[in-house]
Formats: sequence, structure tokens, C-alpha cells
Amino acid sequence: MARKKLFSTPEELFEGYFGDFSTKKGRKKGVVEARKVTLKGRMLKDGKISLYLYSCINGNVSRTSMGSFLNIETDPTIKAQNEETIRLARTKADLMNADAEREENGFRPIAKSKANLIEYTLKVADDALAKTNNKHGYYYNLQALARHLKTFRGDKIRLSDVDKDFILAFVAYLRNDASNINYLRAEDKEKWKDISLSGNSQHRLFANLHYVIKKAVKARILPRDPFLELDAEDKSKENTGTREYLTAEELKRLIKTPIKNDMIKRAFLFSCFCGLRWSDVSRLRWGDLKTDDVGFFADVTMVKTKKQVKAYISDIGGTWLPVRSGDKTDNDLVFKLPKNEHVNVVLKQWAKDAKIKKTVSFHVSRHTAATMLLNLDVPLEVVAKQLGHGKISTTQIYAKILGKTQKEAIDKQNKLFK
Repeated sequence: MARKKLFSTPEELFEGYFGDFSTKKGRKKGVVEARKVTLKGRMLKDGKISLYLYSCINGNVSRTSMGSFLNIETDPTIKAQNEETIRLARTKADLMNADAEREENGFRPIAKSKANLIEYTLKVADDALAKTNNKHGYYYNLQALARHLKTFRGDKIRLSDVDKDFILAFVAYLRNDASNINYLRAEDKEKWKDISLSGNSQHRLFANLHYVIKKAVKARILPRDPFLELDAEDKSKENTGTREYLTAEELKRLIKTPIKNDMIKRAFLFSCFCGLRWSDVSRLRWGDLKTDDVGFFADVTMVKTKKQVKAYISDIGGTWLPVRSGDKTDNDLVFKLPKNEHVNVVLKQWAKDAKIKKTVSFHVSRHTAATMLLNLDVPLEVVAKQLGHGKISTTQIYAKILGKTQKEAIDKQNKLFK
């Protein structure tokens, strides 16, 4: 990487950060911009550049010293200090300019004491809930983000505090210090799972923070998006192709292995063959199981997406449904299950007893259904329809394989377990 030029004279220093030193106007005050509030510099006798804010609002001109200076650059350390000083000064100028422009255009400036990042994040969460009436989308994700932000820096973070350095520090917190607080299932801190975040959880929180900041920029609360200053290597990455799933052989071992709770076994294996999530399997009612001229299926409105899905059930999948007794009505639950946390504890032990060296949770059943179908040459579009994916790109995480029709595909499972 080429070394950055050091500005070793007052003239070079001024021109390097403000430009247009060739004119008298430029030498004294720096370049004037068509803005309400502008960062400018004044050359001092000792060669330093004093930074100040020049504002012209409703005809009223003012100059406010920022109390910071740029120094002659005798080494790279001083240059780095100068670059950080000018960056922070420009950020402050941009925020003040944004407020002035908001006021001029009939918007109320956001008081800095009230422009709280966590409060704004929760407001965006509430707006998302009001728009979609779905807590399993942005609402819960942004609630979790607010919790992590509070753990990271407390509850008095201003939106204007979010700059490149803040974002990099937050990424480091997610990678090294953050724990899975399991917000959706436990308000009690003692029940939070003290485990580090997965790469995908880190990426989701990073992306959600960016979502909040873009909302603030669009609302003209912030002048620009600081995420645009990040280099590619600075960003939290999503781990694609890392979904845990079970192979057919591992499923056969599980089927042969005893388990403490037979209903958990049935629900998990049922999901392995049809791909429904825990939230849908645990709420499945007898009236949701139907038959049409194509075959047997579960007719459900998915809790997470609010999308109506017709998930066909193969013969082998249907064998794991419990026997319906005569007193069961269409409104009764198919599977009577304990809470998800307990179910996952039982599944983990069951997998261990079956000599499976994978971390098995209930959601692994959905991944298993997807990969099983794709390995059977089922087309991507059919798998997406079976799983209720809104985007093909979600299904592409598992694989890129072609196949046939949805009902023919689901019936292919029968051959594996004869």
C-alpha cells in the first residue's frame, strides 16, 4: 500500500485538508460550500490549523471554535491524528447542517439529548410491528439489537455517536464478548444462555443496526450513512452453507435409539420429513391436516412469515403423527409438547445417545428436510414451496439441484426408509 503524503508545511496542511490555498479567501477561511453549517480552518502563526464552524442560518452568521487543531505532519502518527480530528469535526458539522436544513424545510430538528439510538431502534421495531403485525420479523430482531446495544455501551447512546469507530467496536463486541441472550424466550437474565453468538447471529445484528441507521438517514435525522465508510473486511459476514442437518443414515440411527419423550421424537421426525418449523409443528391442530386430489398435507399459516403454506406429507412422514383418539377434535393440538428449551435439551441427549456428533436442536429438522429433498434431485422451486420460503435465495443456501414436482418429490422419502 502506498504511503500517504505527509503535509510538512502550513500551506500543504491547509491545502491538503481544505483545498484552494491559492486565493486570499482560501488562505484565510477555506472553501465556502453551499451549506448552512460548514467546517472551516484558520491558519495560526505557529503553523497549526484551527478548526471552527461557520454557519449562516436565516441571515445570521456565526463562527464557533471547535477547540481542535491540525498539526504539521512530521510522521505518520501525527497524520493519523489529523485525519481522525478532521473526520470527527466533519461529522459534527454534518449533523448541525442536517438540523439546520430540517428546520428550513419545516421539520423539527431532533434534539441531541433525545436522539437516542436504543429508543430509536425500539421505535423502528414498533413501526415494523404496526406495519406487518408479525413479531417474528424485524420486531423481535430489533428488540434483540436494542438489548445488545445496551450491553455494549449502555442506554445513553446517541444516534450521532454511530460512526465508523462505533461500528467497528460493535462488530468486535459481537465477535468476542456478546452472549446469546435468547431474548425471545426469557426476560429473566438468569435464564439467558451464556453462549457466544454464531456467525449468522452476529451478521443479523450487524445488518439490523445498518437497517436502523438507514432509516435515520432517510428520516434526515442523520446526514449520512457511516456504514458506507466501512471496508469489505470490516463488515460482519454471513456464514452461507453452514446449516446443520442430519443425513439419512443419521436419521435411521435416531429412529432406532430410545428417547425419554416419545412425543418429542414424533414431532422432530415429522418435521424432518415435511420441513415445518417448531413454531408451526407445536401449534399444529388436527384440523390443519387435510387431503386433496394430490395427497395428504398440512394446511398452515406460518407463524414466522404469516404466509399460508400447503406442506405435503409423505407416507413415511405421516407415520410419525400420533394416533388420533376418538375424543380429539379438529381444534386439538396434534403434538402435546413441552417448551422448546426443554425439547432441545432432550434432542441433544438423544443425538448423543445415537452417537451423532452434531449439535441437534429442533430447527435441525427443517434443515434436514431441505437437504434431503435437494439430495433427491427435487427442484429448488419445489423445495422453496414446501418450506414456505419467500425467496429462492433462501433455499439456495442448502443446494442447487433440479428435480420434479412437489408431491412426487415428497414421496421419494418413502424409498429411503423401506
